[in-house]
Amino acid sequence: MRCLFVAFLIAAAAHAESVVYSFIGTDNSGQVPELEEFQLIVPDFIDTPPNGLGVAFTCDQLDSSINCGSPGVIFSDQAVLGAFSAQLQFDAPTVGSIFEFPADAFATPGSYSSEPGAVNTGSLTVDELPEPGSIELTLGAGLLFLFIRGRSAAMAGAANPAARVSKP
Repeated sequence: MRCLFVAFLIAAAAHAESVVYSFIGTDNSGQVPELEEFQLIVPDFIDTPPNGLGVAFTCDQLDSSINCGSPGVIFSDQAVLGAFSAQLQFDAPTVGSIFEFPADAFATPGSYSSEPGAVNTGSLTVDELPEPGSIELTLGAGLLFLFIRGRSAAMAGAANPAARVSKP
């Protein structure tokens, strides 16, 4: 019974999640710094092939954005860049901006700052959100387990009257 309960909890906790990418940055390449910002919610982490073309999202696919222009936002893994190989391209109306983040930033929850000393500065936050209902499902399973355990204990006590202790 306990093994079944533990397996159920693990399955509930491992249920599908959403991943939220929140970015805010400044393109400092022009005469006037330009604010660039977006939020993107996707079903799973963005998987970028090493030194590949990247994964692109149009401005319309973003949940929110400031100063997004065509084609939008591109996530790529440029391993040749070394420690800051997670490259984010933000296409604004004025110019496309490149921001380099630590390797694996797109696939690991956390808060990241762009490469120090780069022309463009930005921060990226990657968060996992549990699927609605996963927490409630886990709590419900816990309550069910406690109910069954309490009922089993009551039945065991009723079946064995000698186990009862009476006070004088």
